[in-house]
Amino acid sequence: MIRRALTLALLAAVLPAGAASAAGPAPLSADASRPSLESTYGGGNFGKWGVDSDGLPTYSYELDHMNDPRGEIPETPNRRRAQHQIGNDNVKGMAFNDGYTMLWAQTRLMQFVNTWEADNFHWAGGYGYLRTDDAKVLSTLYLDRPQGSEFDRVFGTGYSRKRMRSEGLEVRENTYAPFGDDPLLLHEVKLENLTDRERKVSWFEYWDVNPFDRSHNANRGISAPAWDAGRQMLTVDQANDSGDTRPETIFAAALNGEVSGYDTLIPSFFGTPPSRQKPAAVVADKTSQSIAPPVPPGGTGGAIDCVVVSATTAAGFWRDGGEPKNDGISVS
Repeated sequence: MIRRALTLALLAAVLPAGAASAAGPAPLSADASRPSLESTYGGGNFGKWGVDSDGLPTYSYELDHMNDPRGEIPETPNRRRAQHQIGNDNVKGMAFNDGYTMLWAQTRLMQFVNTWEADNFHWAGGYGYLRTDDAKVLSTLYLDRPQGSEFDRVFGTGYSRKRMRSEGLEVRENTYAPFGDDPLLLHEVKLENLTDRERKVSWFEYWDVNPFDRSHNANRGISAPAWDAGRQMLTVDQANDSGDTRPETIFAAALNGEVSGYDTLIPSFFGTPPSRQKPAAVVADKTSQSIAPPVPPGGTGGAIDCVVVSATTAAGFWRDGGEPKNDGISVS
């Protein structure tokens, strides 16, 4: 059984003497109780409302939206794709019912970092592939879920969670942004063996790199990726833009666990022709440490960030002149 956990520790500021008057107005009511949110009313066709362990509302998305006629949403351009917003004071994540997450930021430009662009083999990220001990490939992207698997999707207050059970194994994923203004998303993965025999599996984490500037409706240029073995981190620089001459660096890093390999070239990971359902590297249970070439502005090249790890992964931006900042986060 493999279990990994991530703990957030929030730091409290200590006010100097005489600063109590700056703490804010008195409460409007002496009643500090919280209302019950346990009503399931209004769930609609897609699923049902509930509450989590913190008493906050959740929505369990239960509809097979790709095959059920009720999954069509005429008002949206993609018809069947629905989204839930996660994030913090800096960045946003768009978690979709299809099972992937796109990172959105507008510190300088309005842009997605890992835009879903299926025609060019860019499939966003925030999911992974579990290779079993009998060489089966299990995807946690809902669109490619294993036949006959159990698959739960829960959209909560500030997070998106998935649970998949197949072949005697369970994968739990939790995607969220840490409290505050750190410009990143965290993807927590827990693997569990549901059988009474020893299992040897591999977990392949997948995050794409495909920055798209919504201000000008154009793909941003990117550098060749770089791997930092000491930090277990892949980085990609963005090209200057007319609205952003100091672009931030995109990164994907494993916060715990040991990384055994990576790929950043689409054909190296997904194969030729690329297969999203059964990537060549997952089938072979081996990455090639490939480095994709730079992509000019307006191009749609082959760069991905993919690390192989059974752990917690962070994906987001470096701050100016620094490194990925994880204030208040401890990992165990």
